[in-house]
Amino acid sequence: VKVELTKEGLRKKEEVIDLFFAYVELLKKKELPKYIYNEVKRISEIEFVFNEHMEGGSVASYYASKLQEFPPLKVDAYSKMLYEYSNKDYQKFLSYLKPSLLNAVVVNKDLKTSQVEKYYKVEYGTEKISDKLLAKWQNTHSFSELFLPEKNLYIPEKLEIITSESGDRPKQIL
Repeated sequence: VKVELTKEGLRKKEEVIDLFFAYVELLKKKELPKYIYNEVKRISEIEFVFNEHMEGGSVASYYASKLQEFPPLKVDAYSKMLYEYSNKDYQKFLSYLKPSLLNAVVVNKDLKTSQVEKYYKVEYGTEKISDKLLAKWQNTHSFSELFLPEKNLYIPEKLEIITSESGDRPKQIL
């Protein structure tokens, strides 16, 4: 899961993680709504059709990792699109989103670091998440502000360009 934070969000990253786990708990209590599945499925189909071209090393790295999961000629389609609604798989996925399995990576040019990577000389730091913080996230409470989104009415069903049968140009109204 990738979360991009504002400067304020970065200052309150523990609160953001608390809200994340509270939202996961909200999701676990409900069946995956079909409308959300269908929206994600449709967006993945659109992204597949209008896939951006990748360059060099990123292409090789992408395919090397995906070839371990999918047959060579099916990598693009299988790794980017949804094929079957399954609340069971959805709940199984959610079961892995728990504080005890958290590996939070914070990337920011202004972070104070304490170590330097041996080969690339990249500065970084690591710290253990305190048991107190893990326990807080494990027993997160619900937030009334959290809810499932309503159906998105703006996801296109058809992507074809509509042409006028008569060849007439649109009328200028302003």
